[in-house]
Amino acid sequence: MFNWIGNKVSDAFDWALSGISAAFSWLFSGIGTIITGIFKVIGAIFGGVVEAVVNIGTSLLEALSALVDLIIRFVNDIPQLFEGFSDLVNSAFAFMPEEFTMLIIFGLLVLIIVAVIKRFFGKG
Repeated sequence: MFNWIGNKVSDAFDWALSGISAAFSWLFSGIGTIITGIFKVIGAIFGGVVEAVVNIGTSLLEALSALVDLIIRFVNDIPQLFEGFSDLVNSAFAFMPEEFTMLIIFGLLVLIIVAVIKRFFGKG
C-alpha cells in the first residue's frame, strides 16, 4: 500500500520537475536568442564602423601616395628645368667662363627662393 503512494508521489515529483526544467529550458533559450540577436546587431554596427574606418584610411593613404608621387616627379623634373635655364645663361653670357655663369644661376636661384619665402612668410 505504501509502495503505491510512494510511486504516485515520485511520479508527481518527476512530472513537476520535467515541467520546471522545460520552463527553464524555454526561458533560457529565449534569453539566449535575444542576447545572440543583440550581439549580432552590435557586431554589425562595429563591423560597419571598422569597415568605414578602413575605407577612409585607404583613401587617405592613396591620396598621400599620389601627393608623394607628384612631389617626387616635381623634384626629378627640377634639374631638367635648370639645364634649360643654364643653357640660356651660357648662351647669353658666352664670353664669361662657365664657373661665373654657374654663380649667376645660383644667385638667381637664391633670389627666387628668398622672394618666395618672403612672399609667404614675410611682410611684403
